[in-house]
Formats: sequence, C-alpha cells, structure tokens
Amino acid sequence: MKKQRQTEFAALAQAFVEATSPLVSGRTINIMAVDGTILASTEKERIGTYHHGARLAAETGKPVIIDARNVSRYPGAKEGANLPILDNGRVIGVVGLYGEEREIRDAANLLRVYVTQFFRQQRQVREKKFRQKNRSRLLQALLSGIREEDDEVRNLSRALGFQLQIPFILVGMGAPQETEFLQDLGEQMDSWWEQDPSLRRRNLFGMPEQNLMILHSLEQGERERLGDLGKIQGGLLGRLLDLTRQKPFLRVAVSHCCETLEELPEAEKEVEILLDLGMEASSAENPRDGVSCLLARLENHGGGALARRKLRQLEQAVPSGQVQTLLDTVRVYYEEDGALQKAADRLAIHKNTLQYRLHRLYEGLDLGETSGFAREFVIRLLLVENGKKK
Repeated sequence: MKKQRQTEFAALAQAFVEATSPLVSGRTINIMAVDGTILASTEKERIGTYHHGARLAAETGKPVIIDARNVSRYPGAKEGANLPILDNGRVIGVVGLYGEEREIRDAANLLRVYVTQFFRQQRQVREKKFRQKNRSRLLQALLSGIREEDDEVRNLSRALGFQLQIPFILVGMGAPQETEFLQDLGEQMDSWWEQDPSLRRRNLFGMPEQNLMILHSLEQGERERLGDLGKIQGGLLGRLLDLTRQKPFLRVAVSHCCETLEELPEAEKEVEILLDLGMEASSAENPRDGVSCLLARLENHGGGALARRKLRQLEQAVPSGQVQTLLDTVRVYYEEDGALQKAADRLAIHKNTLQYRLHRLYEGLDLGETSGFAREFVIRLLLVENGKKK
C-alpha cells in the first residue's frame, strides 16, 4: 500500500475503531496493514508497532486465533482473533479483537463484516470523487481548446471510458440565485452517469463556473430537432428540457452542432451568452436564438456603445414614460416576425396604435429613412442593451 493511501487508510481506521469499540463492550480493537503494522488501535500506544498474527492472517487470507497457550509465538500480539479484511477478493488489511475465542467468536465475525463493508464504501467514495475530479479536468481541458491528441485529454478519456461521438453539442444549465439547485442537479447527473454505461461513455459534465455544462453526443433524431427544442423527447437532453418546464428558474442553452473538438471554445461562448439572455430554453441552431446570440456578442464588442447612444437619443426625443412602452412594443413585433395583427393582439392594442408606436420609435431614433434591415439591426442591438439595464 502506497504511503499516502496507507496514511488515509490509517485515519479512517482510527475513526472506525474509536466508534466501534463501545459496541463490543469496550474491548481492544486493532486494524493492521498487510505487513503487520498496527495502523489504528484503541490502545494508541501500540500504533506503529508490529503484530505477527496480523501478518500471518494477511499472508494466508485466513483468521489467526491467538490464545494464552500460543501467544508467545506471535510477537507484538495479545490474545484474540485476527481476521483478514477483503475487498474484491484482495486482502487490504486485518482487524483484530482482544479476548478469548469463545467470548469473541461471533463479535469478531460481525466486526469483520462491518469493517469490510466500511472500507469498501470508503473506497467507492474515494473512487467516485476521483472520477468527478477527472471529469472536471477533462471538460475544462476540452473547453480550453486542447486537441484530442493531447496526452492529458487522451489519458483522462481512457481512464473515464469516455468516447465522444460526432456530432455533439455543449449544453449549459443555469439557475440564477439557485446555485444549490444546480449542485443538486450535478449530483443527479452523477447518479445517472454512474448507473448508465452508455450515458457515461458518450457524455461529460461539470461546473467549471456558475453553470452546469454537459458535453453531449447527439442521439438519433436529436440533430434535426435542435432548432425546436420542444420536439426533443426522452434521452438525456429530453430529461434536461423536462426539468426546465418543471422549474421556472432553470435555463437551458444549447450550442451549435459541433463536428470537431476545436469548435468547443466557440460553443462555450454561445452557451454562456444564451444563458445570460435569460430564455427558458434556447439553441444556437434556432435561427432566432442564433441571431440573438450574435447581437449579444456584437453588443459586448462595440455595438453596445452605439446602442447606448441611440437609447439616449430616444430618451431625449420622447417623454421618459414612453421609452419602455415603445421598446416593449417593438420587441413583441419582432417576436411575431413582423405580423402586425398578432403583435397587436398580444399587446391588447389596436393595430393602428401599434403602427403609430413603431413610427414614433423610428422617428425618435432617427431611423425613419434607413432600410428595414439596418433599422431592425440597430433596434435589436438597443433591445439587448436595454435588457441588460433591467
């Protein structure tokens, strides 16, 4: 047993013997390494000393019973039972209980079962944490743009049994002010990941920042439905989308469909922007969401200055109480793809009122003489900037 692992084992063993001793009438309990070294004991002065009975129990894989007649044959030992601790058929240590065999036989066997289960569970917890750590390391490496041929990526993928299938997407889950829910969701994902070999092999997840990120190999029929997430049913992606319908505060964003790992840094930017826009479920493969993502990126890289100037211009041109009304009106108008009657119905106003508001907005922004494309482009940038102020 490596020194670090043995130290960890000893710390767990000491906690175990101290907690268990009262259950066996305060009898001395020792836990020994396979070389016979006492790692933990209710008689702390014996820790670090040699126990020959434990050494023999580890070597043979069989109990070693020591009584008053033969105790002299076992240096460092006292009367009692010494039983090997097995994990997956391998001896990982020895547990000893002080006393005469007829008095402790049943207790010793129960103690071995108990301690074996205890250390098996501890091993499973350590292995699970190790896998979680490796998953996060691999995801962060891939999102940073490291190529698949990189040694770290290759080694971590092999250790996790991860085989990303092309095409794939990056899925982001966000929950403003509800980070505990995302952590719980991460635990749920971890449970799915541990139980389902197919999911484990084709998906990777972690929380590199405030959002839960899932690298998802697309399943049959999913690619064609990425433009309309509501059509996706079942599978991992369907389960995540169902959660957004159940939890109003939860947001899900999907990147464009990727064909190479080199696209992942760009996919991460898309997901982060779409989550910031606050839509319940959005996809870069959806034309409207894709344009919103592009506009947000333009706003963050210089377009915001233009939008702020135009917003100040509008505030000077119309009474302050009308600015938000005009912006809300044009937002609904765009959401209805320019259908005047549908937008008017949503706003519960007459179609003529809607047209008047739009005309007032165009005048206030000095966009009345520009092309429809240029006008909409500027106003959409302005809507993005205005949304950030709320």
